[in-house]
Amino acid sequence: PLNDMPELPEPLRRYALGPWRWIGPGMRVRDVHAPRDGDCRVILLKIDSGRETPRHTHGGVELTCVLSGAYATETHRFDVGDLEEADEDVLHRPRVVSDEPCLCVVALDGQILLDGWFGRLMQPFVRL
Repeated sequence: PLNDMPELPEPLRRYALGPWRWIGPGMRVRDVHAPRDGDCRVILLKIDSGRETPRHTHGGVELTCVLSGAYATETHRFDVGDLEEADEDVLHRPRVVSDEPCLCVVALDGQILLDGWFGRLMQPFVRL
C-alpha cells in the first residue's frame, strides 16, 4: 500500500504504510515500510485520549517521537516534537493526556516486554 497520510512529516511520507492493526482498546499500530536492520523496525502508534499502554519494558532501544497529541509516563510528559528514549532499564506505562488521540512514530529494536503475570501470559499475542 502507498502512504495515505499526507499529515505525516515529509521524511515519513516517502514510505509505504501497512494497514492499521488493533492492539488493544483504543490502540492501533501501523507498520512503516522503511529499511530494516535485524529486529529494528518503525511503526506508527495511535492511542485514544485517556488510554494507557500496559506497563512494559523493552528488549532493546525504543525511540518514540510525538507527531500529534501528548502522553505522559510516571515521570515525564511528551508533547508534539518530543522524543522519548527507553530501553531495558525503563519500566513505564505511557498514558495519553491530550484531548485528541496521540500519534507517534516509534523505532523499535527488540520486543516490547509486558510486565506482571498477566503481561507474561499475554506476551505471545502482543508483537509490535
